Amino acid sequence: MKRILASALALTMAFSATAMTSCSSEPAPELISFNEKLATAQELIDRINNMGEATLENEALIEEIFIDYSRIDDSEKAKVTNYDKLDEARNAVTKLYHTEEKDGPRFDRSKIQIGTYCLYNTSEERIKWLNEAGIDFVAGAPYNHDVLDLFSKYEIGAFISYLPGWYGGDGSNAGGFASAVPSGAYDSYAANFVDHPAIWAVDVGDEPNAAEFPHYGIMIEEAKALFPNQLVYLNIYPLEANENQQGCTTYEEYIQIYVDNIDTDYLSFDFYDIRELQVDNDKNNTSELFMLRHVENLRIVAETCREKGIDMYTVMQAGAYSYKDLDYITVKQLNSQLYTALAFGSQLINWACWESGWFDPNTNMIDSAGNRTPAYYNVQQVNSNIKALSPVYMRYYNTDTAFVGNPDAIVKPNVYYGDDSLNFLKKDGNVFEQDMFQNIKVKSDSSKILAGSFTKIKGEGDAILFSNITEFFGEDELYHSEIVTATEISFTLKDADRKVVIYYPELAYVMEPDENGVYRFSLENTDGVFITAEPVAETAE
Repeated sequence: MKRILASALALTMAFSATAMTSCSSEPAPELISFNEKLATAQELIDRINNMGEATLENEALIEEIFIDYSRIDDSEKAKVTNYDKLDEARNAVTKLYHTEEKDGPRFDRSKIQIGTYCLYNTSEERIKWLNEAGIDFVAGAPYNHDVLDLFSKYEIGAFISYLPGWYGGDGSNAGGFASAVPSGAYDSYAANFVDHPAIWAVDVGDEPNAAEFPHYGIMIEEAKALFPNQLVYLNIYPLEANENQQGCTTYEEYIQIYVDNIDTDYLSFDFYDIRELQVDNDKNNTSELFMLRHVENLRIVAETCREKGIDMYTVMQAGAYSYKDLDYITVKQLNSQLYTALAFGSQLINWACWESGWFDPNTNMIDSAGNRTPAYYNVQQVNSNIKALSPVYMRYYNTDTAFVGNPDAIVKPNVYYGDDSLNFLKKDGNVFEQDMFQNIKVKSDSSKILAGSFTKIKGEGDAILFSNITEFFGEDELYHSEIVTATEISFTLKDADRKVVIYYPELAYVMEPDENGVYRFSLENTDGVFITAEPVAETAE
């Protein structure tokens, strides 16, 4: 796994959270102080060997060992030869939070799943590249058992394109699904189907018009019965699709028609908003427009998912529209999409595209000549961060999301979406309704900080995810030189006796409040952190 933190930072025990991110900033030691010495590699080896079974009762002990492991530098980490045992234990604990029966039992719902679209070259080398990039599954994978054998070898899941589905396109084919694929059409496919352990899902279409939803409701139920091991996967339009494509006037209506007709325990949609960056005469830039559309789309879907008690899956952009001479999606641009989705509780991230798809073919992770591009390595780094965060993130569910900070600096509300659609940004005067985390303050008035509230799935515990999307494209040095790229965030707790842990990619530590009970940390533009506040549990090693 790629280590994104400098060893020199991990060696010192008094540095700011600003210095803990993937970006470099001047440390501010007054924000954080460590009172404990670092563990040695041998001490960690012994503690891992003696930690016991992965149970909910043992969770606090296992997490304490991980926190201590995360704080040592890379050279010491390399000496902890049984780290895999600790990693397996953390993931095993998280699985205990996901014991409810779900559709497609072969598809593991206990971790953030990371996928991609558009795999055409299915050689062993390319499938190995998927594994090395941190990709868990391929959507639209071929139904070919030789290829699926390679998927199994490299621990990749397949969402196979086996069943006939429907694709919305420009909306001109709306209403044609029922006649093209009538009820009962899947029976013959099921009769000829030979299962394979790498098949996690069957893909039945992409971006259908709302007119297709009643028939999709019928066909998905038939597919569930015929393919009981697999998730039946359907992805729908984003907010930016027009009325002809959606088949209705508003995106809220589009989503409502879906849930009224289709019984899936998830909602999956795509959203691609890293576009050509422009600045108008009023010095407004398009990245803010795209950020607001991205947030608005997530808000609409997340509110429906909360109401229905279902998961949210997001397909996001890893290829480019060639907006700067075959430029590639940067780590910052990937992060801004990622942490925004996680702030709303997304459990699946699907990066488009692996190779030639709907972006400039040479800006995807694999170019038209078959070479790995900078986008590949950028996605690889961000995927490493996702996997590091997944075990703790997936023990919680999202309950609310809003911007925090100065409400007048966050956006110009009503500019893009009318009088009512962005009212949620201000949350009753921008007071974020989070029961445990209170008095949330953002030091910079120009920063746009999104906060997602979370509650533990089992037992007591609260969490909050902060995402800094001040400049959504991560292009501040070119277009917004006056932007404060990092800002201090502070909060207090309703219950002062809670243990507070802040999770960065591959680094976690226990936060300590000041004499007034205030917790502080710093967050760079496009970065995110996950902070938990749980009752103090006694542990014995």
